[in-house]
Amino acid sequence: MKAQHRNLEIDLLKFLYSWVIVFYHFFQDSVGSEGPRYFIGGYYGVEFYLLTAGAFLFLTYERQKERQSVRMPYQYLKQRFLRLFPWALTAFLFTVITRRILLDHVTSPGDLLDYFSGDIWEILLVNWNGMNDDALALNVPAWTLSAMLLVGFVIWCCLYFDEKRFLHFFMPVSLLLGYGLWRHIPVGTTQTWIGFTTVGTFRAWLAMNIGFYCVILARSLSQVPLSKAGRVLLTVGEVGLHVFCLWAMLNRDTRYYQWLVTLLLALAVAIALSGKSCLGPLLARLRVIPFLGEISLSVYLTHYAVLEANHRLWQHMGQPMEEHIPLFVLLVLAFALLHYFLTKLFMKLCRSGWAKLRPKLLTDEAHTF
Repeated sequence: MKAQHRNLEIDLLKFLYSWVIVFYHFFQDSVGSEGPRYFIGGYYGVEFYLLTAGAFLFLTYERQKERQSVRMPYQYLKQRFLRLFPWALTAFLFTVITRRILLDHVTSPGDLLDYFSGDIWEILLVNWNGMNDDALALNVPAWTLSAMLLVGFVIWCCLYFDEKRFLHFFMPVSLLLGYGLWRHIPVGTTQTWIGFTTVGTFRAWLAMNIGFYCVILARSLSQVPLSKAGRVLLTVGEVGLHVFCLWAMLNRDTRYYQWLVTLLLALAVAIALSGKSCLGPLLARLRVIPFLGEISLSVYLTHYAVLEANHRLWQHMGQPMEEHIPLFVLLVLAFALLHYFLTKLFMKLCRSGWAKLRPKLLTDEAHTF
């Protein structure tokens, strides 16, 4: 596979599937039975994020292994937490202001503190271990960050302490048994407790581990000496996979379709990672693609609060929200951009502030934790 800082196909697809999830929530959570039922399987788009998260986790582990500098599990957890926390925190604060204060009129310090006693676990990204108590997160889409952090930590521990047994036995067995267990879970909502974790975390475990096979397949594809015609054919197949997945997300809502889409997305991710698709060179001409990949997380994390505000506004005015989709899209983009640049500024201020405070707070002999 080609070594590169960013995979442009993955960046573009992140942006695409973030909007699939946005419109799933738009038509299902806000409009419900009052409007047309589009994107009824749009939540399948989350599987793309889980697959790529798993694939990049395994790639990171292998790169560190080659350099003989594999991070210890607590170091991995620290790095991932610091990577996700600023984005989750700023999105959470935005949601508190929008939903809890402006929409629900919770302004009493005591009431806010009472809510905070439960919200703190969402802020710390651990609530999807079951501490959510079968309830949705305040910022509904943020459950994936908690699930990916928890699952990523467990996978890293397995790789660090017993890579061979994990990859060749425990992981494939967990996938075989896991999907059978999932089929018999009566309620498939992400927040539901299933005896040892939540459905969402269990779902993340399955998809992120499939990410390992995406890497294996991508490595195999990268070794195939394809001609120009072969690369074109592979690209057509890749596009066809995404077209079918988008059709299923638009029109189908069953677990079997969800698993089929997961399988097909895994194949598409493997093709994108292999570097054999014609899409990579084409996308390299568009400088905006990396930025779309970066902002996709902000679209995903902030859209639900914008959605609820829009829903209540048009409900109060007695108008169906589906008649104002262009305005909704513009608002989601605007708040995503605001979230993106504010989070970048927040991280920059934190780094510069810590650089100034550290010499005053720590002695020269202090170790880096």
